[in-house]
Amino acid sequence: MTVLKCAMCGASISPEPGATLARCEFCGSSTAFEKSPSGGVGAVRTVFARWAPDGFYYPATIIEEFANHVKVLFLDGVDSMILKEHVVELQQAYKTMRFEGNWQNQGFFYTGKIASHEPLIFNYDDGDVEELMLVQLRGTKL
Repeated sequence: MTVLKCAMCGASISPEPGATLARCEFCGSSTAFEKSPSGGVGAVRTVFARWAPDGFYYPATIIEEFANHVKVLFLDGVDSMILKEHVVELQQAYKTMRFEGNWQNQGFFYTGKIASHEPLIFNYDDGDVEELMLVQLRGTKL
C-alpha cells in the first residue's frame, strides 16, 4: 500500500486502492492524488490557485483538468473551478510570487520570503522566522 503525506499537517495517509482523494485521520483534511499509469497512486500536483473572493493565491491540488480551467482542491478542503490563467505551478510560484505567512497559524498574514522548502522555513520581513506548512502560505503575483 502506498503511503503519502497529508498536505495540511504532514501526517501519513494511506489512500484506498483506486482513490484520487483521501481524508487524513489526524487533521480531517482531504488530499488529492494522481493515479499513475499502472493504476497506483502517485504524487499530488500542487499548485497555487487564485481564490476569487480575496484575490490571493493559495496552495491547492489539481483534481481534474479541462480545456480552459481546472478543478482544484484547496488545502483547507474547499474545491473550486479555476481558470488556468489563475493557476501557478508550485516551483514557478516560488520564483514569481510574493508570499505572506500565517503567523503561528492564528489567521494573521505577514509578508516575507521562503528561506527553504524542506522543511518550509519562512523569514518574515520583520525578522521573525517560522517553520510553516504549505497551507499556511498565500501569495500574490509580482
